[in-house]
Amino acid sequence: VSLVKAFQENEWEVVGYDSDVDATAASFCDNFIVAPLIADDDFLWGYPSDVDLIIPTSDKELMRWERAKNALGVPVVVADPITIYMCQDKRAFGKFIGNRSLSNTKAMALSGTEKLFLRVSSARGNHGAHDIHSKNDLEYWVRHYGGFDSVVINRYEDAPEYSIDVFSDFNSNVICIVPRKRISIVDGESRS
Repeated sequence: VSLVKAFQENEWEVVGYDSDVDATAASFCDNFIVAPLIADDDFLWGYPSDVDLIIPTSDKELMRWERAKNALGVPVVVADPITIYMCQDKRAFGKFIGNRSLSNTKAMALSGTEKLFLRVSSARGNHGAHDIHSKNDLEYWVRHYGGFDSVVINRYEDAPEYSIDVFSDFNSNVICIVPRKRISIVDGESRS
């Protein structure tokens, strides 16, 4: 909603395009179009051709928009495929930022000395997320998800979770950074 309002305050007309007729931002947009699901082959059906800029706002749609952007003839605010992959896969992102503790998680987990938190490396929200209370828990979930290469294991932290959204221009210059305490999360996206 804040993104919609920011564009409107700068005299842009905002057209919402979402498969959810009850999307929160829909009532704030100047115009709203009910779209096909992003997984559908015709997900761009009905997309208005007279827009100046497309800003996907859901992580799960980014790769699809990236693949479609050249055919649209309109700038799409989306990263390149490698960046999208790294930001959506916790293990790849950890390796990119140099988090060496990821390579030691197997040894830490097998020692059984700490309470752990396991999640599938590509999961969103609480899907594939488990508190590990015992070696049996660990062995079960690692086997269930296909081995240590499919999961990320961290020390369990009983603390608030924060996310940081960064909005930048097409030259990677940062325009705005928004840190948020994640209070309400639905399908991996903050709702508050």
